[in-house]
Amino acid sequence: MTLPSSLVEQWELLAEHIERLSDLELAAPSARPGLTVGNLVGRAARSALALHTALASEPAPPAPPAPPAPPALPAA
Repeated sequence: MTLPSSLVEQWELLAEHIERLSDLELAAPSARPGLTVGNLVGRAARSALALHTALASEPAPPAPPAPPAPPALPAA
């Protein structure tokens, strides 16, 4: 499975915008307290990479069947 084309298109548009940011703009505080614009760019990039990796990986094999239940104990 691959990333949907609409997500790839959005990421490419975002990347074009980010490439135009100066070092000063990347170092500027973001709307999220304690994080810079560059920090948020890094987080977005890691999230996109994680999604790409997850979609590209092979699905996990099915779980083995559960063992049979032990026989019931005789009533006392």
